[in-house]
Amino acid sequence: MITTIQTFKESINHNDEDFIDLKTYDFTPLFNLVNKECFNNSLTIIPFKLTNSKSYTASFNARVNSLTRELITKHFNFSTVFKITYGKLKNIMAHEMIHYYLAEI
Repeated sequence: MITTIQTFKESINHNDEDFIDLKTYDFTPLFNLVNKECFNNSLTIIPFKLTNSKSYTASFNARVNSLTRELITKHFNFSTVFKITYGKLKNIMAHEMIHYYLAEI
């Protein structure tokens, strides 16, 4: 089911070398692309939040109900501190979506 990012059949108006301004970037099309190519559209979109973290480029965060083990809240964080190319952003998105996918199963 999960493929490598280099096998993506599509891209979204960017070359892999293009730098992306995360402060104005719409993450939804990239989420949909990775979801389609790697997860058979099995994930539902969740919020994207921007941070100023210098310790990570992105993260998947979830709060779990300790009794039911159900995910109560979930979102992605993306740091705007780093310069990131579209190619790296695809890989980062896929990486964080793997955490999301594993939390859902």
